[in-house]
Amino acid sequence: MGSTLLSRNIVVSGHRTSMRLEPDMWRALADIAEREGRSLHELCTMVHRLRRRSSLTSAVRVFILSYYRTLARDLERRTGGDGALIADAEALRLLPRALGLPQLPSPV
Repeated sequence: MGSTLLSRNIVVSGHRTSMRLEPDMWRALADIAEREGRSLHELCTMVHRLRRRSSLTSAVRVFILSYYRTLARDLERRTGGDGALIADAEALRLLPRALGLPQLPSPV
């Protein structure tokens, strides 16, 4: 049985490197990048700068999980009195909170 991991080149802090992730993880990372108006390279650089002792690949997986957990919690809190979800595009920009930061500057 072959590996289900896909290797892709990314640029982290101006340096080219490769990362191996499952296809669903790559899709999730691309979705987050689009949602946040950032590139995959920018997201991976942010994660790299904030990671502690883990590998970049592991830190990216944890970031993806944290991002979607934050999104799920926010959506649960954004219900009206009738239980209907209330959401707007700006409220769904979760990158700062998913990274544990107070606020990020707008992309250039």
